[in-house]
Amino acid sequence: ESELTSLLDQKNSDNTKKVTKVALNVFRDYLKERKIDEDSLVESKDNLATLLRKLNAEARKKNGDRALHQSFTCQIRFGLQRFFSLRKIDIIKDPEFSEANKVYSAKISELRREGKAHTQHKPAINKHDIKKLYESGLFSLTQPETLQNKVGFEIMLFFFRTSEEDART
Repeated sequence: ESELTSLLDQKNSDNTKKVTKVALNVFRDYLKERKIDEDSLVESKDNLATLLRKLNAEARKKNGDRALHQSFTCQIRFGLQRFFSLRKIDIIKDPEFSEANKVYSAKISELRREGKAHTQHKPAINKHDIKKLYESGLFSLTQPETLQNKVGFEIMLFFFRTSEEDART
C-alpha cells in the first residue's frame, strides 16, 4: 500500500506540484477574503461554479493590480483542476462549470487585448547558418544518428515555423 501511495505521489513533477500549490494558495486567499468555507464548496458544485465564475472575473495581484498575465491565469485554472479532480470534480468539462469557463475565456481574451499574453520568440535561424549545418556533416544520410538529426531539424524548420519566419525565407 505504501508503494502505491509513493507511486501516486511521484506521478506529477515537482513543477506541477508547485503550480498546483500556488493555484490553491490563490484560491484559498480569495476564499479567506470573502469569508467562505472551502469544505462547503466541495459539497455543492453549483456554489463552487459560482465562486469560480467570480474568481475568473475578479482575479488580481496581491497589490490590487488587475494586470495578471495570461500564463499565470492558466496556471491557476489548471492547478485548481488538478486539485478538484482528486475530489471527482472536473471544473473544465462538467456542465455546471460552463458559465465559469465562459468567464475564464472572456478573461483570457481581455488579457490578450491588453497585451498580457505576448510570447517572445527566439530569432529565426538565418540562411547562412542553415547552410553551415548542412555542410558540416551533422545531417549526413549515411549514419542513423545524423539522419535523425536531419529529420528532427527539418520537422522543426518546416512544420513549426511562424508566419513571420515564413515571410523572411
